[in-house]
Amino acid sequence: MTWEIVVGIISLVTFFISVGAVVYKLSRALAVLETTIRALSDTIRELRASSHDTHKQLFDRVEDHETRITVLEKTKK
Repeated sequence: MTWEIVVGIISLVTFFISVGAVVYKLSRALAVLETTIRALSDTIRELRASSHDTHKQLFDRVEDHETRITVLEKTKK
């Protein structure tokens, strides 16, 4: 074998190792991002449900106060 062939083989191996490292890092980053997005989605779903319940309670209280205010206004006239 000549030196050119050895250098060519070494450069090809080095190229595949460097490309493989980049692909590995990217796939790992994508896996972490996917997990994070799923957790964020679950959190948002829980917050929406909690917010809906809280708003429902607030609106029920407001309706009760509106009724009381209406009754008080009628009695003061």
